[in-house]
Amino acid sequence: KSAQSSCILSTPGHFVASVASAEQQVCTPGKFASGNGNAECSPCLEDSFSDQTESFECRICPIPLRTHGSGSRSCDACEASYYWDSSRQDEEL
Repeated sequence: KSAQSSCILSTPGHFVASVASAEQQVCTPGKFASGNGNAECSPCLEDSFSDQTESFECRICPIPLRTHGSGSRSCDACEASYYWDSSRQDEEL
């Protein structure tokens, strides 16, 4: 048997960042890891979010809510002095 036969790939929502690790780590809110064998979690893209640990995907913010960049844990309404322009929806997402 090879030495790798006892090694297990990380599962969705988890990652293993270092060599010789004895356990996988969970992705924190605002990040995700899809599929098996992740070395890190990826931040949710702008206008998507993850509000839980162990996420394997991010959810898209419902209109008219937005995020303020990538890696968001939640969606927010437009800031004061801004409004949601639904005619530009396809351009924005």
